[in-house]
Amino acid sequence: MLTTVAKGASSSIKAAAAPELEGVTGKYFGTKGEEKPSDKYYSPENEQAVWEYCRKAVS
Repeated sequence: MLTTVAKGASSSIKAAAAPELEGVTGKYFGTKGEEKPSDKYYSPENEQAVWEYCRKAVS
């Protein structure tokens, strides 16, 4: 499924700019608003891989 750049960016823009979301952290926002990501993305291995990537990116 392909989407336009504007549609793809809309959830990020809303999450960043919506006054009602000020101070909200640690949530995932998709095209329908706040959504729960698929469980297939959560595992200790994935968490470690993301942590290592971020650590290397900022060092």
